[in-house]
Amino acid sequence: MAKKIDMKSTSNISLVRNDFIDYSYQGQVSGAGQYLCVAPAYPLDRWVQCFWQLTVPSGQYAYRSIPDNNVDIIFPLKNLEQNLFVVPFCEPEIFEIDGPAVFFGVRLRVLAQQWLSKVPVGEWQGESTSDVLGGDTIDRLVEALAIDDGFSKKCGRINEVLLSSLLYRGVDRRLTHFVRYVHQNVTEKIELSDRHCSDFGLSARHLRRLCQLYLGLSPRDFTRVQRFQTMLHFTNDKPSTNIWSQFYYDQPHHIREFRRLTGLTPTEFANLSVLYNQAK
Repeated sequence: MAKKIDMKSTSNISLVRNDFIDYSYQGQVSGAGQYLCVAPAYPLDRWVQCFWQLTVPSGQYAYRSIPDNNVDIIFPLKNLEQNLFVVPFCEPEIFEIDGPAVFFGVRLRVLAQQWLSKVPVGEWQGESTSDVLGGDTIDRLVEALAIDDGFSKKCGRINEVLLSSLLYRGVDRRLTHFVRYVHQNVTEKIELSDRHCSDFGLSARHLRRLCQLYLGLSPRDFTRVQRFQTMLHFTNDKPSTNIWSQFYYDQPHHIREFRRLTGLTPTEFANLSVLYNQAK
């Protein structure tokens, strides 16, 4: 049975810390102040990558979401009971939005959902947020967001609720070994045959089952998305360089993967806002 973590114990914190370097870039939102993002306070930053808020003006809008291997828990601030989660995916998704609207999101780190939910992410489809996180946790998150006193204070309250909701749940070490290997070798071609998977202590078939259950993606799709997000991260740091050449065989390979994961060319993605008015 899962046990609540004693947050006064640093040894317990070290047992569940997420030390993978996970990147999540969703593209630019062109409107000033429409997208806010902040990292949570320590020690929650070990499990939560960021809190974010998206403000949508009046009109018919769409948001282009691209794969990043993370789980997002999303709350519409004008209708908090309609909260939802977005599980990992491997193709671009377009979310249509009727503005005005404001959304508050919690983006979890890779595998971090294991310490917030007793249900593996591969079984979340068709489940409500209350089923996944527990009704008490969702009620407290809704209550924390119901006070209209600004993004920063909302983040502080959500930080406290999530810290008090963490569970100590072990993750199969063979899976964490695979995830760490992907992060450390993201510029290389990663083989997923039985012979190579034996380095992680399991067969290729067992690895596929574990990844689908606890990451929500196949090993190959997880690897593809991780490579792409890491490439985007370094491209944003040094936009004038050909960083992509360290991740893909050649430019056609790079463009094919870019189209597959964003639905756009690299140039289109760099110049367009991911939140856009459909009437234009």
